[in-house]
Amino acid sequence: MATIRITRYEVRRNLLPSVCMVTGEPTGDSKRHTFRWTPPWVGILILGGLLPYLIVAMILRKEITIDVPIVAGKRGHWAVRQAFGLIGVLGCIALGVAGIVISSDINNQRNQGLDLGLILTAAAGVGLVVVIVVALILQSTCVRPKEITDEAITLAGVHENFVVAMEEERDRDAEEEDEARDRKRARREKGRGDPPRARRMRDDD
Repeated sequence: MATIRITRYEVRRNLLPSVCMVTGEPTGDSKRHTFRWTPPWVGILILGGLLPYLIVAMILRKEITIDVPIVAGKRGHWAVRQAFGLIGVLGCIALGVAGIVISSDINNQRNQGLDLGLILTAAAGVGLVVVIVVALILQSTCVRPKEITDEAITLAGVHENFVVAMEEERDRDAEEEDEARDRKRARREKGRGDPPRARRMRDDD
């Protein structure tokens, strides 16, 4: 997998090649996806409390919406990962709450309810750690923002074929701009040698 920098101008003008970012296959499909990014150092602030972390993260967060070229079979590329993390965390929380309820039930303590409650609570803690680790692994294998600025986005996890196609697209655009600039310069130089009347007539046309 590779990394590529895409300018906001290229995003607005939809200048991305028709090559899937995930698989590198040619595609005519796309999926609108919003990438969000916060400077990594902001995570340190959570040591000072959740509220300061959330406030700074919201202030510094940047986002950009892109019509991502992607094959139909990979349209759930981000949704599957997000669903896994959300369902996994909620499941562990529910398991932990159930363990606490059973442990606090005095009537069930006589029937080994306390042991069951402790087991469920411990399982919830272990499960949460597993979910976080797996979610991080899944996140590292998807197309994700490495940095977002006011001018561009740097994406990691992009297929090499997309990067090659993007560079070729940029080369073609640069050549077309150079040719258009040369034609404009040639017309301007030619115009300097025309009589004033002919020059005015051509300018009027």
